Amino acid sequence: AVDDAVIKRRSQILHELGIELGLRYRSQFLDQTAQVLLESDYPKPSGRTERYFTVAISDPPRDLKKNEIVEVELLENHKDRMIGVPL
Repeated sequence: AVDDAVIKRRSQILHELGIELGLRYRSQFLDQTAQVLLESDYPKPSGRTERYFTVAISDPPRDLKKNEIVEVELLENHKDRMIGVPL
């Protein structure tokens, strides 16, 4: 059997690796545009791109609705998502 402390440490290493790989993958799309399918609406709309990473919409217009597709410019890369502004 594997010790609980070893299991916990291995899990943490894999979690951190997942964050790092996500950051690296998304970084290639900075300053580009993407289509985002909104999964939530105003006041904090966010959704997924065609490449399936999450984008939070900054300074959103009030009329953005869930299930709408919006084109955004990808401006920031964070550990769990990108930030984009609607075009």
